[in-house]
Amino acid sequence: MLVLRPGASTLDLSDLRAWSAERLPPYQLPSMLRVVDAMPRNAMGKINKKSLVTQLFGNGAGFRAPES
Repeated sequence: MLVLRPGASTLDLSDLRAWSAERLPPYQLPSMLRVVDAMPRNAMGKINKKSLVTQLFGNGAGFRAPES
């Protein structure tokens, strides 16, 4: 998930995947890449993960949060 800086040109996700494959081990490569307009934030300015999941996956169906 990434947000482009204001005024930045477009980003080709296949180029980003190739760039990351050169620098990261296979187990660290993201399984999904997505460009969004903005990350949802709470009143403290932190990324609101629940809103982000809803924004990306709708009601969250098919998404399982990592267990710690």
